[in-house]
Order: sequence, then structure tokens, then C-alpha cells
Amino acid sequence: MDPKIIFLLNKAIEALQMAEFNKAIPFLEQTLKIEPKNHHALRFLGVIHAQQGNFDQAIKFINGSIGAFPKNGIAYSNLGNIYFQQGYLDKALEAYSKATKFEPNYAEAWSNKGNVLYELKRFEEALNHHDKAILLNPNYAEAWSNKGLVLHALKNYREALLLHRRSLEIQPHSPKLLVNKGITLSALHQHVEALKLYDQALAINPNYVEALSNKGSSLHELGQDQASLEQLENAISLNPQYAEAWYNKAITLSALKNYEGSLFAYQKAIDLRTNYFQAQWNKSLVELSLGNYTNGWRNFEARAFIENSPLNTAYNMLPRLSNIGDIKNKKILIWSEQGLGDTIQFCRFIPELEKLGANITFATPLTLHQTIRTLSQNINIVVEPENLNDYDFQLPLMSAPLLLRTDLESIPHKSPYIFADKAKSQAWSEKLKEFNQFRVGLVWSGGFRANQPELHAINEQRNIPLSTISTLQHLDRVTFFSLQKGDPAESELLRDKEVFWPKNNLINYASELKDFSDTAAFIENLDLVISVDTSTAHLAAALGKPTWILNRYEPCWRWLINKTDSPWYPTIRLYNQVRKNDWANVIESVMQDLKTKIASFN
Repeated sequence: MDPKIIFLLNKAIEALQMAEFNKAIPFLEQTLKIEPKNHHALRFLGVIHAQQGNFDQAIKFINGSIGAFPKNGIAYSNLGNIYFQQGYLDKALEAYSKATKFEPNYAEAWSNKGNVLYELKRFEEALNHHDKAILLNPNYAEAWSNKGLVLHALKNYREALLLHRRSLEIQPHSPKLLVNKGITLSALHQHVEALKLYDQALAINPNYVEALSNKGSSLHELGQDQASLEQLENAISLNPQYAEAWYNKAITLSALKNYEGSLFAYQKAIDLRTNYFQAQWNKSLVELSLGNYTNGWRNFEARAFIENSPLNTAYNMLPRLSNIGDIKNKKILIWSEQGLGDTIQFCRFIPELEKLGANITFATPLTLHQTIRTLSQNINIVVEPENLNDYDFQLPLMSAPLLLRTDLESIPHKSPYIFADKAKSQAWSEKLKEFNQFRVGLVWSGGFRANQPELHAINEQRNIPLSTISTLQHLDRVTFFSLQKGDPAESELLRDKEVFWPKNNLINYASELKDFSDTAAFIENLDLVISVDTSTAHLAAALGKPTWILNRYEPCWRWLINKTDSPWYPTIRLYNQVRKNDWANVIESVMQDLKTKIASFN
């Protein structure tokens, strides 16, 4: 190689190592004047343009480098990086595959290919590629961390954390690796520890947008929403194109009850990232909270494409019912999705479809089967359909409102629309004869869904400690009955009742309530149900029983904003928190209204 070219390339490399791209460019251009097809100079110029966001120019120079040296594995790896940044995953995968073919010992290309496979959700292949990179270079810190990200996606958080720790042992001052470990700590709900890592990353690089955005997210999880908003706005000011920061900002604004701002931020995230379905689905929940059912139901359909979608089921082998124009005599399978309360709330739409002449089978969870059977004699209620080939169409239950173009005025209001078993109800009537005071069913905890750890923080907000709800014991002329099912609350009551509720006006028959038909029969014999937002509250309201819901500060979308009644159930009254995690005002309001209720009871 010409000594002058060697000198120019070395000067360019020195500038590149210092990230002084403008200083490097003249040396590279001089090189190309001497040797127009110098693949090193062409590749370096491509890398510089990629760093500056000039992707078309970057691809032009990298392809020029490959044209000059067709087996240039490093250039193919650079090309893969550019396609990856642009979101062209198939092209990136092809480029990285060529990189590993021509440079089989190039650890970075193996790990980068693993990153693409990770984005394509081909997690086992991604793990294999990161392992190959680590085998080639055990001190390649990013490969350890990248493998940790794959394990994180597989919800193997503990193992992921070990790999992030290993990456930081090798490269302790990398903002990127610090943030990656912080993300896994956040998934383990260790938000305080995650914040420390984000702060370390920001001490090294105060303008590191990913650290600012994730710090904002952790502050939100810790209930510090104003501080969260400041971090997220800082991140957006540095990179207005960073969709995740807009998404996190939307969540925080919603927590601050700035719903219009939240909708705007969600839309920005959706505009910036193709197929940002999680943002679209979250946006639907805000729209539904505001009563904007036209947009809300439409965007609610994005749940089909989110991670852990409730719509991933074998029923999708059937054609989806997409219009009601001609469903007379068609055999339609409607199936339950999401929670038990959702099933109770939305099964009201099934008779509306049956009225149009459809032959409907409804697949519902076993614990609800007997109760849902009372919905209509003309609807076949099953736990599992025997043969999917028997049906013309399928429909997820919570897509029914969109199909029927439901707005606030057209929600089916029949009350009750499900019914208790008469024999069981009569049996409970005999058993409860001795309790002739005002009878109140009580639920103070919704528990936790073990398969949805990401919802534990929200569930925690709706749960009331036994020590707090026990204030109700001091009311006279009332008998409370625990309808509490599920741990930890059910076990806590058995263990600590004498500590927190020593009066004998809380009766516990919960162990005899085996399924919802038992609970429905029990509720039929009560005068009132007081409950946090749970499936039992839906059951009581669907039975037409007066139901008071103790509502958290950030309520579920179905109860709308700042409402004390509900368009879904005419017998519901909502008691809303005025401060986050503070149940004092709620319990006080309930006590006062309950005193009035008891006073008028004959």
C-alpha cells in the first residue's frame, strides 16, 4: 500500500477513535483521490455518515467498499448496523450472515446478528449467536449484556442479571451496559437499585437519552411522577425521535391525570415507531377512560399484537367475525379472554349478537361456566369447544363492542343479566337465617395474577390492607361476610382476624364458595356488596345487587374518569381515592353512607 495512503488512513483512524468525524473526513477524501476504490476509506466514510444519520450516503459508501473488496466481512457488519438502525431487520440479518461467513472469527458480527434475531423474537437462535461471540472473545462485554437482554425477554431475570453483572465487570463505565442491567432490575421491581445505575450512566454521559427515559420510567414506578416527567422531557428535548421516551411520558402524564397530554404523547410514540402496538393499546385505555369509545374500541384491537397477547389462541385458526351484516344462521364461536371480571362484564354483548340470528357458542372458564349458563337459554355455553371445524367464525369476547359499534349510550343495560342458582340460593338463605341485621359482602383485595408479574404494581394499588378495611367493624346493626378469595388476603384473614377485626361481625364462609355459582347464590342473600375492583364486584353488579366499588386513584378504564356511577351497571356506586394509595377518604365516605343505609333498613 502507498505509504501516503497508510499515513492518511492512520490519521483518519486517530480522529475516528476520538469521535472527531469532521477531522477524519478530509484524510479519507484525500485517500480516495489517490486510490478511488480504497475499501478502507470507503468503509470509514460509510460509518461516519451512519453516525451522522445520513443512512443513504452511508449505504452508498459501504456498498462501494464491498464492491472493492467483496469478501469484506467487517463492511457487511457495518451495513447490517445501518439496516438495523433503520429497522430493516431482514436486510440486517442478511448482511450480518455475510459478515460471519467472510469473517467467522468476528465476534461483534455474531453478537449483532444475535441482536437482530432477538428483535425477530427468535430467542434460542439469538442465544446461540451471543454464545458464539463470547466463545470467540470472552472479554466482549456487550455480548454478555446482549445475551442478558435475550434472557430478560424470556423472563429469566435472575440469570439475565448475572450476565449484566459479568458485562460490567469487564467494562464498568459503559452507560449502555449500566442501563441494560437497570432495565432488568426494574423488571424485578428493584426500582431504587435501577435508579442508581441510571444515575451512574448519566454521570458518565449526561445526554444519554436511554438512561434519562428509563430513569423517568423507574421514578414513575416509585410514585414520583413529577420527577419522572422532568427526566422524560429532558430525554425528548435531546432526541425528539425517541419513541420510548414519548411512550414513558404518556404513562406518567396519565398517572398525573393529564389525559389529553397522555394521548398526544402516545400518538407521538406511535408515529415514530412502526407497529408500536403496546402504545396503541395503552392509548385505547385512555380513550376508553374518557368515554371516547369510537377510537377506544378500534385501538383496543392492538392487544392482538402486544407481548403476551390475550388473543394468542388456537381459536385463531377460524376466520374472525368482522361484520354483523349477514350472520343469521352462522355458527359463531365467541371466547373469553383476559380476566374473569372482563368475562362477566362483556358477556352481556352475546345476546345482542344472538338477536341477529346467529347460532352462538361461548367458551368460558370452568369457574364461570354454571353462572354464565344463565345468560340465555339459546346460547351454547362450553368450557372448550369439541371441534373447531364446526364453526363459521370466531370472535374474542372483548371485540364485541367494536363489532356492535358500542358507545356510552348503547351499552346493553339489562339488570340483572345473569342469575344465581335457585337451589343454591335457597340453601344459603336457610344457612344465613340467624343473621337478621343488614348484610354486607366484603372484598378488600384483588390478589395477584401469578402469570402477570408486570401487573403486580397496579394490583397492589387496588388492594386494601385488612388493618385499614377493619375500621368498618365499628358500625352497628350490620353483619359483614367475607367474599375474599385468593391469597395473600384470604390467608391473612384466617391468621390475623383476631388482631385486626376482633369484633364478631365479620363472618367467613369463603372456603365454601367453590366457584362463581356458589358466590352468586351467596350474594343473592346479601343486601349490599362492598368491593375493590375485582371479578366479585362485576358478579354482584351483573346480578343486580347494589354494589359499592372502592376505586384506586388511577382507576381502570371501564369506570371512566371522576364518575360515581357507571354506564355499565345501574346498581354500582364508585368511591374514588383522592390521593394515590390513600384509602382513608374512601373508607370514611363508605362508613357515612353505610350508616345512612343501615338506618333505613327494616
